Amino acid sequence: MGQLINFHAITSFAADYYKMLAHPPFHPAVLASANILAIGTNLLPSLSSLGWIAYWLIFLAGFFESFPFIGILMPGTIILMAVGFLVSLGYFDFYDMVIVAVLGAFLGDTFSYYLGRRFGRKIFSDTAKFFRKEYLARAENYFKNHGGKSVFWGRFLGPVRPFISFVAGISRMDWRRFQIFNAISAILFGIVFVFIGFDF
Repeated sequence: MGQLINFHAITSFAADYYKMLAHPPFHPAVLASANILAIGTNLLPSLSSLGWIAYWLIFLAGFFESFPFIGILMPGTIILMAVGFLVSLGYFDFYDMVIVAVLGAFLGDTFSYYLGRRFGRKIFSDTAKFFRKEYLARAENYFKNHGGKSVFWGRFLGPVRPFISFVAGISRMDWRRFQIFNAISAILFGIVFVFIGFDF
């Protein structure tokens, strides 16, 4: 319990400190760090008290973060870094947390790809304002030439992450090629962000 009080106090102090630096004459860019720390102040005590349930929550966060539109509301990277910090304090196992994070990210993108491939084309038409069929043809050509690196790097770009696999499915990107880059990016994603929190 004392450990919990300590890191709660530390994150609270750090958030207040960064907010102070965010005012002139200091650079306003540190405001993002303040917001992350403020979230951590509330998130860390909650996660640490959940025990094995936290592993399922991390899996679900990674899974739903890959869904179009829903993923925008899911701060998966912040949650992963938060649990990485808790791993460093001994609340969770590093390898177990990485495994559930990787599985959530991989399966989430796989299902998002399936949704795009199975249902995505139905939203395109010649008369639509935003989902015109000509855009679909461009997307197919793009993923044919750059699909692999788009799936890989899209995992690490917050605004792109919820849509990249869905669009890959709509574009009928080759299934095996998609899964190769999906797996590689999911593994790196889980390891990197848990480790960042662990080494914070």
